[in-house]
Amino acid sequence: ERYSRTVVIFHIKRDAKRTLSYLVSKRPWGLSDKEAEELLGRDCKRPLRELEEKNSIQSRLIEGERIYLNRINKKADIQMKERRINPRYETDEEDDDGEEDKVGYIKYEEFCRTFRESVNEMDEKCPVSDSRISTLLLMFNTNHSLRTMESWIRFNSRIKEAVNIDWDMDHSTFCRDMGQIDEAYLKRLFHHLVMKLHDKGVITGKFLVVDATHIYAFCNTRKDTEKHGVEGASWGEHHGSFYGYKIHILIDAESELPVAMIFSTGEDHDSPHFIPLLDDHVKNNDLGELEALLADAGYDTGSFRKEVLTKTGGIFLPACNPRKSIILQRMKARVKKLFENHGDKIRSVEDGFRYLGQTFLTMF
Repeated sequence: ERYSRTVVIFHIKRDAKRTLSYLVSKRPWGLSDKEAEELLGRDCKRPLRELEEKNSIQSRLIEGERIYLNRINKKADIQMKERRINPRYETDEEDDDGEEDKVGYIKYEEFCRTFRESVNEMDEKCPVSDSRISTLLLMFNTNHSLRTMESWIRFNSRIKEAVNIDWDMDHSTFCRDMGQIDEAYLKRLFHHLVMKLHDKGVITGKFLVVDATHIYAFCNTRKDTEKHGVEGASWGEHHGSFYGYKIHILIDAESELPVAMIFSTGEDHDSPHFIPLLDDHVKNNDLGELEALLADAGYDTGSFRKEVLTKTGGIFLPACNPRKSIILQRMKARVKKLFENHGDKIRSVEDGFRYLGQTFLTMF
């Protein structure tokens, strides 16, 4: 019973409140009143309320049920998302309706199975077995090290079954496997998997999102990187200074899965790689008609709107860049002038509208 999910191992002081606080904070999907009663064998509503009053935990309503979550909002948001998408919390009513699976939703086991099918359907043979390449996919998906993957597979039966490995592997084996796989093969396999998930209805391709993020290079940056650097890596700025690469990625908004990606050195800006990324998507993926492509203000240019419309038929919706928008510049100048002339009379937003006049409001 040591690793049972239904038997609670109480805190060392055998205190129900401490146990509840630990469960609420550590469980990936939080804790409800009913679940707490099943785990502890007693009614836990009062101690849960007292913990919430002391700000040790917090609670939110999900579909009419009160769920107790981690007191840190960021962690609580992750718990709420896990509770919404985890199959163990699907109600019987949803199953009885006979509805198809949710758009953009796939279980991890089904994802690994689809990935292995894609490997076997490729025209060229993979240099390593499909179970080993599934393990590498797990590493890329979770952004953990090879040693962590070794521990997961050794001690987590669900992960071991999902990647279809029935024996213990060490991290050195994974490292050798990575060296045998060609980059071009991985790219072709990636696009084959995208189309496979599209056929299953997981990836729709109707709404896409583009952005870029940084990847650190495995390098000792305390040394002179000009002499002891890594090929392709450079110093760049992205939420601070970093040494490494950039990945420019196109995401299917509904499934939150990538459909196209290209890499660049760390010093490159995001926007110059947008058109090559879009061309890669159009060339390798056939996801049907695109309705909209969303981006941040760094991609706000008129030429990008024309390219997206021409190549995909969809509309491009970047966030407005205030440094480039003539309309926003005019509005800013008008509002500045408004406060210079009538600042002593403006005490609310309504006062500001009154002094702006109807012509301004009609124009903008």
